[in-house]
Amino acid sequence: MTKMTRFFPAAVTACALAACGGSGGTVASAPPPAPAPAPNPAPPPPSSTARDGEFLQILDLSSSQALAVVTNRGPSYDLKVRYDADQQIYLMDFPGLEEGGLYATFETSPGVFESTLADPANPDRRLDIYMSVYRPDKSQYSAQGLASTPIYNPDAVFFAMGTPTQPLAMPTSGQATYEFQAIGGSTLDYVGGTGAMTFDFGIGSLSGYFDVEAVSYDYASMGSETSDLGRYDFVATVYSAGATQFSGGLLNGANGHSGSFSGLFTGPVASELISNWSLTYSQAADPTITSTAAGVWVGIRK
Repeated sequence: MTKMTRFFPAAVTACALAACGGSGGTVASAPPPAPAPAPNPAPPPPSSTARDGEFLQILDLSSSQALAVVTNRGPSYDLKVRYDADQQIYLMDFPGLEEGGLYATFETSPGVFESTLADPANPDRRLDIYMSVYRPDKSQYSAQGLASTPIYNPDAVFFAMGTPTQPLAMPTSGQATYEFQAIGGSTLDYVGGTGAMTFDFGIGSLSGYFDVEAVSYDYASMGSETSDLGRYDFVATVYSAGATQFSGGLLNGANGHSGSFSGLFTGPVASELISNWSLTYSQAADPTITSTAAGVWVGIRK
């Protein structure tokens, strides 16, 4: 299995363990605990050509449009993202906060930016939110990231966004496999991994799997431990020919842990997809303790 640190860019892994919870509620301030050490591998290279103090251009859109969004909070969490072509700004509207433009605050390494939200008319007036948004490898129409206020907040939001595929653009024949990268977490761990989804567009079927890992941090030693949580197979999937959305269950046959996912296609002719997910797993240190993790993934058609 590919190491999970690949899926948490430096800006995301700056978030402490408690920042990755999948519980409900709005993004609200909380006292920051001590930060966890960030894993060493470099994040996927972002597509943005912005510099510190500029508005980020993640998906290189040329026309104003609303983007499809999924989060670890599920459909009741009403995060809105739209692109304003006149201002060349991605505008994000989180519940409980005013709408703000996605703004690069500083460059952590060449081409890799941490970010926040700012008043489009006055970028120096920044909103009380920390952002990390990036485009996964080979993605053209989708991005994913994390938002929190402040950085070490137990109510952090994992989200994925993209340009939704229109119904008339959906394939109606043939098969396609999408490989995805997942990010997310529980109140104790970072949780993510990789997987694949295979659609038969003609008959309307979906199968796949999700290989999951968790990263736990030890504040006493300032070290981390990666646990292989095994493979969660897709079960009871819901997809019909011509549909732009899909859903299903997750089942770990080795231990009975389960979960679910729900998403939609992005890009022209369904070239990509985004989805949220949630699942249960056993803590590596004490298998009698069951935790629930939630997050998002972005899939690219092979």
